[in-house]
Amino acid sequence: MRPPPVERRRAITFIAFPLRLENGFLRRTGEVEAVLRFIEMMARTPGGSWPGCPSFGVRHLFEAMRLRPEGLRQAEKAINDTLADLGITRYRVKSIQKEPGPNPDVDVYTVTLVSTADPGQTWTARLEGE
Repeated sequence: MRPPPVERRRAITFIAFPLRLENGFLRRTGEVEAVLRFIEMMARTPGGSWPGCPSFGVRHLFEAMRLRPEGLRQAEKAINDTLADLGITRYRVKSIQKEPGPNPDVDVYTVTLVSTADPGQTWTARLEGE
């Protein structure tokens, strides 16, 4: 006698951030886009504000970079540590570069993400904040 079949559910591996609905369902997105949007949320979130992962928020590091540009390396490390803590191991932040903003009150950063499986694969995103 055969055991009953195991029900297999198709998991959504990545969803769009911030969460978006399309026709009543969460909108799917590509892995890289989801990770880059996740990093953008980390940059806008105060440290310690998410009980599920206390290291998640790095807004304080970005705010401190206005006076201490060497904080970019601290932000890279903090983001990579958080990604690893959350089990996101296929990507890491390779670099964060400050760019001139449209005006002095707006900070603009370019984040470069790299594949851990193929370091030749990189993606970039611009983060803008006030």
